[in-house]
Amino acid sequence: MEPEIITAQISLERLLKSNFKVLKSDIAKSMKIDKTVGGMIDKLIDNKEVPMETPISLSKAREIIEDAKELHPEIRLQEMATELAPEMLDSIITLLNKLVEAIPETEGASEIARFAWKCRLIDNPFWILHLMGNRQMTPLDVAMLKEIYPAIHTVIIEQIVDTLVENMKDINKLPRPLKFMLSMLLEIPVLNEAAVKAYTISDNVKPTDLKVQ
Repeated sequence: MEPEIITAQISLERLLKSNFKVLKSDIAKSMKIDKTVGGMIDKLIDNKEVPMETPISLSKAREIIEDAKELHPEIRLQEMATELAPEMLDSIITLLNKLVEAIPETEGASEIARFAWKCRLIDNPFWILHLMGNRQMTPLDVAMLKEIYPAIHTVIIEQIVDTLVENMKDINKLPRPLKFMLSMLLEIPVLNEAAVKAYTISDNVKPTDLKVQ
C-alpha cells in the first residue's frame, strides 16, 4: 500500500498534534481506495453532485495557521519516528512542507479564504472530486494533488478512464462543464485546445468565487 494513500486518511489536526499515531482504521480505509474513488466517480460521470462532508472552515483555517506557524516538519518527524514506519516519513514531510508553504503572509479575508481552499485539498485529496462535481476545480487544485498525492492522482485518473470505458460513455456526450473539468484533470483536450485555454481558471480566483463558508 502506498504510504501517501495512508497519509491521505489522516486529518491535518492529527498531523499537527504531538500524540500522533497511524491507526488501523487509517490503513483499512487506504485499502478501500479503489472502491471509494470508484463510487465517487460513478456519480461524477453521471453528472451528479459528489457528496462530501464540508471540510475546513474559515475559523478552522485560522487555527491551522497558528499551529502551522510553529510547525517545524523535521522536528515533527523526529517526534513521530517511534510511531511511524520509515516509508511513511517522506509522504508526511511532503504534506507538512506544503502546509507550511501555503501559510499566507497576511491574514486578510482573501488570504484566509485561499488558505482554507488549499487546506481542504491538503486535508482531503478526494475533495477534488467534489470540486469537479460542483464545477469549481481549478488548475491549482490539480497541481497540488499531483505534487502532494501523486499516487491518488493516478488512482483517480485510472478510475475515471475505467468508468468511461466500462460504461461505454461517449465523452462527446458528457455535459460541457464536465468536459472542461476532465480536460484540466486529465491534462488532455477533451474539448479542443482553444476551448480549454479559454475556460482555464486563473489562480487569481476571488474568495467570493471559492464559496468558502
